[in-house]
Amino acid sequence: MTTRLVNDPVLGTRPRGRAPRAAALACVLGGLDIVGPLGRAGVRCAVAAGPRDPVRHSRHVHASIDRLDCWAEPEALVARLVAWARVQAARPVLFYPTDGDLLMVSRFREPLGEVFDFLVPDAGLIESLVDKERFQDLAGRLGLPVPPSAVLPAGHGPADLPAAISFPLVVKPVLHSAGGPFAPGGKVKAVRVDTPDALAEVLRLVAAGGGFSCVVQALVPGPESRIESYHAFVDEFGTTVAEFTGEKVRTYPPEYGHSTAVTVGRRPDVLAAGREVLAAIGLRSGVAKVDFKRGPDGRLWLFEVNPRFNLWHNAGAAAGVNLPAEFFARVTGRPRPREIPFRAGTSWCDVRNDRRAARAAGVPLASWLRFAVTSRRSSGDWNDPMPLLRSYVLPALARRFGRPPRA
Repeated sequence: MTTRLVNDPVLGTRPRGRAPRAAALACVLGGLDIVGPLGRAGVRCAVAAGPRDPVRHSRHVHASIDRLDCWAEPEALVARLVAWARVQAARPVLFYPTDGDLLMVSRFREPLGEVFDFLVPDAGLIESLVDKERFQDLAGRLGLPVPPSAVLPAGHGPADLPAAISFPLVVKPVLHSAGGPFAPGGKVKAVRVDTPDALAEVLRLVAAGGGFSCVVQALVPGPESRIESYHAFVDEFGTTVAEFTGEKVRTYPPEYGHSTAVTVGRRPDVLAAGREVLAAIGLRSGVAKVDFKRGPDGRLWLFEVNPRFNLWHNAGAAAGVNLPAEFFARVTGRPRPREIPFRAGTSWCDVRNDRRAARAAGVPLASWLRFAVTSRRSSGDWNDPMPLLRSYVLPALARRFGRPPRA
């Protein structure tokens, strides 16, 4: 069987030295923060998105596929993607922005690899990185700098904590598909608990949400702005093609919420720590985000490794390191993106939620507006305004004046 997957022991190796294919589409499984960097690099995109997803209105999007839930219906979504790809003039390149997308692509790499081009790390490594219980085991075996942690299986309580784990703690689900207080699309990704009674209450909510294992981890003091990350694209030989670092500015809610504002740069110690982690786990053939939190003494504690595309790539591309475009060029044989001087301090924000986060942090409106206007935005930018206009501005005006928005 012929495939374009690189360095896969089952499916073969992508032929090297083939001619660039300008007609190839990037098939993005949702997300303006991936479509934007690709479009600015001259790559035409298709998206798998919901009918009301703003990304459908991007000027970089030339085709749309109705999206299904990758957690609930992965086989049906794969079948839909394969059917679409079979009728394209050139093999599309697949981009996977969420944990569910990543697992789906990895687990169905054989049928997807017959009609798509993509790079993805080893299947076993992906499972170990997405599942936080398996990640804790991997980190322990490799001696990675994770905070003291334990896994509480479903049905277990505070009395089952190891004696070495002391309060305050942070509780997070083993998988992002969990329910209860961590339901997909919910407000928080983790919960702080200071006492056994508080932990028991969180576990009660977990049980009410269906019951699932949780990671309980020693708290690293400091606000969310102490979270720093390393971002890289690593080729099939383990060589780092491009990289940058990032720092969170704000999240909403302010504690353990989702990122609403970030900034990118090249901090030397984060670059070094990120490279060490990727080398230790043996990651090849893909992009990765390595999340750290800087402790009060300056030490970088490792939280997780996400081998997928993400919102940081929008700011990274604007700063001069376009990881989605590097990925597309490597897979298709096109020239690499044009190098430009790196602009440290380039920022990104989710306008709607970041205003709430800024208000909660006491940031004056004028200061926040200056930040928002100069940032890359999840709703689109000045050179791609239709997602913002069609999905937010026009509906708001229609509600204000009582007229239905135009389709």
